[in-house]
Amino acid sequence: MWSAVRWYLDQTSKNPLSGRGRALLGIGTGLLFGALLSLFPVYSVLFHRGAGLSSAGIGFLPLVLGYLSMGALGGALVGLLLPLGRRWPGALLLGFITAVPCWFLVSLLLEPEPLVERVHSSLVLGAAFGPPLGFYVGICGVGLRGATFGKARGLTSA
Repeated sequence: MWSAVRWYLDQTSKNPLSGRGRALLGIGTGLLFGALLSLFPVYSVLFHRGAGLSSAGIGFLPLVLGYLSMGALGGALVGLLLPLGRRWPGALLLGFITAVPCWFLVSLLLEPEPLVERVHSSLVLGAAFGPPLGFYVGICGVGLRGATFGKARGLTSA
């Protein structure tokens, strides 16, 4: 296991601004975020015997795997498209591009519905939640080294 961690750190530290380095860093960050989100179903199973999961019709393992896959997919997209988020319009677009596939994966975990409805709801929810999150990430400078749109407009203190 430690050899995999060493390989990952070696790949991301060689050239962190390359597409591969950004994607690997994004996948690692996304997996960490997915693991943190997985603490909610673990808490539900340990302290509530999975009552919330069973009432929603979602199993424990599919939910945890869904969180991890959404984290890896979203992290890879953000990592690859990170230069797009250096300005606020690009950050809005990056948030949308990242949110749509993640919401689509959420729809796969829920009750079955036609593919057209899944795509439609993913687009609507991606448009509702993605751009504000992309803007927030851009303003706060989370992972956007060299991002100038927040600092140039005086929106951040740094």
